[in-house]
Amino acid sequence: MAEPATAQGRPRTRATSRARTRSTRCTNKKSKGPPHSLSATVASVRIWRGSRRAVGGPTRAAARRPPNHVEGIAQGRRAVTGFVAVTLSNGKVHPVTPSEPVPRRFVRSVFFVGSAGIAAAFLLLAWRYPFAGVFMLLAIVSFLAGRWRSRRRAERLLYSGDVRGILARWVRRSASLPNASTMAPLMTATAFAAYGWTERARQALREAERGPAWEAALEHRLFLDALLSTFEGDLDTAVEHAERLQRLPIPTVSPSLVERIRVLRGAVLALARAFAHQSLEGDRKLLLDASVASPLVHWAMRYAAAIVAMDSGETTEAAELIERAPDWPTESCFARFHREIGDEIARRRVAQ
Repeated sequence: MAEPATAQGRPRTRATSRARTRSTRCTNKKSKGPPHSLSATVASVRIWRGSRRAVGGPTRAAARRPPNHVEGIAQGRRAVTGFVAVTLSNGKVHPVTPSEPVPRRFVRSVFFVGSAGIAAAFLLLAWRYPFAGVFMLLAIVSFLAGRWRSRRRAERLLYSGDVRGILARWVRRSASLPNASTMAPLMTATAFAAYGWTERARQALREAERGPAWEAALEHRLFLDALLSTFEGDLDTAVEHAERLQRLPIPTVSPSLVERIRVLRGAVLALARAFAHQSLEGDRKLLLDASVASPLVHWAMRYAAAIVAMDSGETTEAAELIERAPDWPTESCFARFHREIGDEIARRRVAQ
């Protein structure tokens, strides 16, 4: 049977057909524009606007449900990545893909064999020289206890909401970071954004040097933009950034890290939905899981979970979520969130 001819008279092969199909798909893909400007500011969000219609339900006429093909992403059920979408190699920036080879199996094998050898040597030493074994055991216990105390101090500092104390702890490390002119302001903006200091966070982002390191921190910037847009009231932009965060490439990481990042990524989107009063089923649990997984965003996630609880009519649970919150300074929008949620809880209790 003769092959169908093309416009040039040449027979159309299957390879040509497939190439045309791929070309058509590529041209039909909808391209997204640049992310929301990090230096832009909008009016701060108000959780409730005094309207009874806005309390306990969506602020718009219809709830904004994600499309079917992205609903799994919106719920945070898909595996997601940390704040490293691209990597620096020989001064060049290139995206990290799931298929990038990482020699993890060899490293794990070496670590396992080395640990077994050290354990065997320790047991032999303790058998022959008991006092030396006791001394080594005490040294190991002291080292592990010191690490545990240091981690607990860091967690208490993050739970306290003391931004200046957190920055004082971080500033000693930021100077030694590669590309410090970019990464140090990003770390500063992260601390401010996580505790509601939106203006100071925007200022820190404006001071960050643009370049390869800035482009490499795409995931970090999307995370910050989603938080800041939520706290400033630009909720549609916040959802857009959170959804972009979900769709970034997945690097090869350990399953435990993937699970932790999956929770955090889903919680960022749940945070934006909570402030828009458009939460989906499972958002509250996702927010609470993220508040435990990352002490840095502990209070941001708990305020969002309190809003979800209020929208469900559970005022007692909402009050319990924020009752141990720190005394926020006026620079933090958390002070206004706390006052507004508290006033709404009091109003509903009186109405009952």
